[in-house]
Amino acid sequence: MILPSLQAKLLVAKSDRQVGATCKRPHAWLNTGNCAVATLAGVLLAVFIAVSLWPATALAQTATQTAGQQQSGEFHIISRDKGRFRGSHVVLRREQQGFMAVEYCGSQFWVRPTTVAWTQKEADDGFELNLESNTSGRWQAVCRNPHKQVKVQDLNLPTNVERGLTGEAPPPREFRFQEIRRAFTGR
Repeated sequence: MILPSLQAKLLVAKSDRQVGATCKRPHAWLNTGNCAVATLAGVLLAVFIAVSLWPATALAQTATQTAGQQQSGEFHIISRDKGRFRGSHVVLRREQQGFMAVEYCGSQFWVRPTTVAWTQKEADDGFELNLESNTSGRWQAVCRNPHKQVKVQDLNLPTNVERGLTGEAPPPREFRFQEIRRAFTGR
């Protein structure tokens, strides 16, 4: 989409080229041979077109932005240490593969199970957590203390997955070395 101000510049440049090329001949559409009048007419025409198109394009852009905000906002659970940003995880307003439905402050959101585990760990480490929305370039808290509202246990995950997320299960790397050791012990 060409911005109205750019359209006006393009039209002025085009009319300047036309006027420059035919300046020595009378202009049929102006009935004059005066280059200044032809240039002024071209500029006025360009301004008229740009001004008449601007409200329509501005209205279309505003409608698109409003529709986008209603359908999906940008939400994150943000961890802060004394007001300073530490980290964040994305939170969705619609279903997506790998995300699970949860409820924060009475509204439904979709999060990854690892996000819920992360919020628990950040809270255990003493950091402040908020569900925040970015509107017009500003972050605003939508829901405070999301870690108190949803826990890994609330997600109904298989026990081994839940234990892995909460850190209760040993990491897979330890299992690999145990298997290697067992393979050589029997020889």
